[in-house]
Amino acid sequence: RNRSHLFPAAAVSNDHVLHPMAPPDPMGMPWGPVVMVLLFQLCEAIGFYTVVPLVPFMVQDFMPDLPKSDLGFYTGYVAALPFLGSIVGGPFWGAVSDRVGRRPVLLLG
Repeated sequence: RNRSHLFPAAAVSNDHVLHPMAPPDPMGMPWGPVVMVLLFQLCEAIGFYTVVPLVPFMVQDFMPDLPKSDLGFYTGYVAALPFLGSIVGGPFWGAVSDRVGRRPVLLLG
């Protein structure tokens, strides 16, 4: 059954086919900045998870009288502190970035 009468523009036009040398879509995904933010996030995760295996030794050094049975409990608290900081600081930095812009806040670090 021929249904071209339902979509007459699609039956005649080839506008939906992109030319290989066509300029990028101005409404498309800006992959350059997205990749940079993902790389920054990866570097942050690598830095965090490089330190995590050392946290029990740091807790043991800061609290030498701590029984071995409580070491894991306090290590869990110390390992959770960066995430707690993100929960507390995230809304603040989001409001700052809404006010002054994303780029200055990201550059601030």
